[in-house]
Amino acid sequence: MYLFLLFVGVITTDSAKKVTNICCIGAGYVGGPTCAMIACKCPEIVVNVVDKMPLRIAQWNSDKLPIFEVRIMHRP
Repeated sequence: MYLFLLFVGVITTDSAKKVTNICCIGAGYVGGPTCAMIACKCPEIVVNVVDKMPLRIAQWNSDKLPIFEVRIMHRP
């Protein structure tokens, strides 16, 4: 299994670069929770997730997640 994170949007300033968009290829046990937490903790970053299985993306967009992670739905 492979996880690819593509940083596609970068704003350049004189002193720093700021990531504005992330595309994660793979919505399985690693990519899905990782991108869910990035999206939750970094609301200023647009997070897109793609997967070769349309059903998996549909499950992430529903109330029935395709994986089970302890406390992922009960984050403080």
